[in-house]
Amino acid sequence: MVKFGLVFGMLATVGFVLILWQWYPAMRRDSISGLWSDACPCHVPCLCWRTGSSSSPNCFNVNLYRITQDESHTTNLRGSQFVVIESSDAPYAAPFPQTVFVDSSASPDQVRVITALAEKYFAHAKVIRQPMVYRENGNNQQLEIPNVLSYNIQISEAPPKNEVSDFLYHWLTNPKQGIVTKVWYGPPGQQAIQYSGTNALKGEFRMLRPSL
Repeated sequence: MVKFGLVFGMLATVGFVLILWQWYPAMRRDSISGLWSDACPCHVPCLCWRTGSSSSPNCFNVNLYRITQDESHTTNLRGSQFVVIESSDAPYAAPFPQTVFVDSSASPDQVRVITALAEKYFAHAKVIRQPMVYRENGNNQQLEIPNVLSYNIQISEAPPKNEVSDFLYHWLTNPKQGIVTKVWYGPPGQQAIQYSGTNALKGEFRMLRPSL
């Protein structure tokens, strides 16, 4: 009975480690990591994360991912960046991914991996290559996609409230609360969207690389 309990305990431990290895990217070498930030027209705090309901009648969300670490020996994504555009399909509903913009400086192989990453984490969002210009000055973050997006946020050192931080994506850590200086989005043929003085967040991310 003692031997059976010992064997069972060892198997349970191995199984637990395998589950963590599968679902917790920090334990795996086939992961990418970097800096994430987010802007939306919701009041602070943004409760979309917890309730699925927005405080804005038209929730339009911008997520910026900047990859700073990638241990891959094939197509390395270090230094790449991409933007996920999310919008809601009903008044006061939480947004969902619609478009992924990839920096046009990315190589074709990098775009292929980021496209697979978008399919893994952001369903079937459309992937578009566009030139991007990123600037950071202290607590200010700016990103420009000419004639498409102007993204400007300011981040504090204070964490968001638990009603937000406890419900963020599982691949995000160390979140900080911020505020939108200005977000403008107006691709050709679409009505422009603009907001300021609303919710912004910043954190770190770690994701598993997609299998190609």
